[in-house]
This record gives sequence, C-alpha cells and structure tokens, in this order.
Amino acid sequence: MSAPLRIESRSLVLAGTSASPSEAAKNYIEKLLKIVPAEAQSLFALGNNIIPSSKHGVLLAWAGFCLLVVIVVRVFGTSDAAAGQRPDWVHVAISSVAFLLWIYTLGVIFPAFSKENPYLSILFTAAFTFLVPYFYKR
Repeated sequence: MSAPLRIESRSLVLAGTSASPSEAAKNYIEKLLKIVPAEAQSLFALGNNIIPSSKHGVLLAWAGFCLLVVIVVRVFGTSDAAAGQRPDWVHVAISSVAFLLWIYTLGVIFPAFSKENPYLSILFTAAFTFLVPYFYKR
C-alpha cells in the first residue's frame, strides 16, 4: 500500500443527497487515526517510564527523538514516489503539533506552567485532537 498515512478527500455527496452519518463518522475516525502519532506516543511512554525523574534533560532528548520519529514516519507515510505524491507537509505539521501538545500535557515541556494550570493543557490538547479532523481537508 503506497502512502498509507495520506488522507484522501472523498466525494461522498451525490447529487441531491448528503453523506450518511455513519460515513461521516467513519471518515472522521480515519483522519483521526492517521493524524494522531500513536507510534511515537507509545515510544515516548516507554522512555518516560524508564528514565529517572531526576534526568529531565535525558527525557527532553528522548522527546526530541520521538518528535523526529513523528516527522520521519509522517513524511514517508504520506508520500509515494512511484505515484508522484510528495509528502503532505500539513499532515506532518499537524501530527508534530499533536505530539508536542501530548508531551506538554504530561508536563515534559513547560512543566511549571503545566503543573500550575493542568486543566488548560488537557483541554487545549483535547480540543485540538477533536477539531483537527473536521477542519483538515485533503
């Protein structure tokens, strides 16, 4: 399968009709699953659980490595040289922001602000994750 993470626009609307709610939900979930960088989140969670809490610099370096994983996976996962499809840089950026918001919510980056206002980071991350599939059109 070429470009397995590429989000393709679908024309579900026929003349005089609209997409069924189940098709719209399926399209939303497909976008959500392709945008959320679950592979890097899992990789980061592994490091977060084994790196001692006193080694914040090591954890930040691990977070940087995991961000690089997000970028590499999304670049290769949204491109197909044989079909002439270049990487979808908007998708790469959205997945990168989603990962950064996730580690911000965990208190890895800007820990003082995250601990003082934990509800803000959680709400912002949840809103971003929920809304992006609605607005990202490809």
